[in-house]
Amino acid sequence: MKRRYRLYLDTSFWDRLGDAASPDRRRLTYQFLTYVRRRHVLLISPLVVDEVDQTPNPHERRVIERRMHGAYDIMVSRDSRAAAIGRDLSARGKFGQGRLADLTHVGYAVIGMADAIVTWDVRTFAQPTVRGIVHAYCL
Repeated sequence: MKRRYRLYLDTSFWDRLGDAASPDRRRLTYQFLTYVRRRHVLLISPLVVDEVDQTPNPHERRVIERRMHGAYDIMVSRDSRAAAIGRDLSARGKFGQGRLADLTHVGYAVIGMADAIVTWDVRTFAQPTVRGIVHAYCL
């Protein structure tokens, strides 16, 4: 049997499921979710729920919430360590407050013992500096 990975799905992933402006990304995200939900362990955090609750378009918010319902396996517990990890990563990389929420997602992924973070947020997570600092922290 193949290994089941623990995948932390950040808010940008869930946001795409309701994104009427990007039908291709919405379709790809839904296909990915459909594929991984039976094969791997999916994690989210209270931060994801809080950020989805702030989705300005009520229709998009309802679509996202409907897709989230029953789609993940584990809700990582609300934990102040996640914010502390985010602040630590931000200090190590000398990042401003703008990346703190993204790095707090990393904190929740660490607490949830995720193997990977699934995100559409390439402006933060795909940057070599961020990836290097997160990798070094996790080691």
